[in-house]
Amino acid sequence: MESEKDQEVEVRLGCITSLKVWLNSELVFQRDEYHHGQNANQHIARCKLKKGVNDLVIKVCQNNQKDSWAQNWQFQARFTDFAGYRAGVKQAPLPKVPAKVTAMASKEIEQ
Repeated sequence: MESEKDQEVEVRLGCITSLKVWLNSELVFQRDEYHHGQNANQHIARCKLKKGVNDLVIKVCQNNQKDSWAQNWQFQARFTDFAGYRAGVKQAPLPKVPAKVTAMASKEIEQ
């Protein structure tokens, strides 16, 4: 994500399963629940964006259930101000994944 300025924001999430969210390599949100429905603004985490490009990593998890209804992998995320209005951010070009993030993701997948 690219922020037009340093700013405190909320990342508002919806996910039917478990998820973790990192912003600039810092874990800002995690929820370990499965199959509980999905709504906009279901989860809200406050965080700080720096001016310029910010690395956002979202891990969506699934448990071991094999039923077809349990294979629903979806999420939604948006950045807002504290009142819920759109924050001044836009999608940045996808960079090469930093080695630190790759190592973090590999370690997280093993757990």
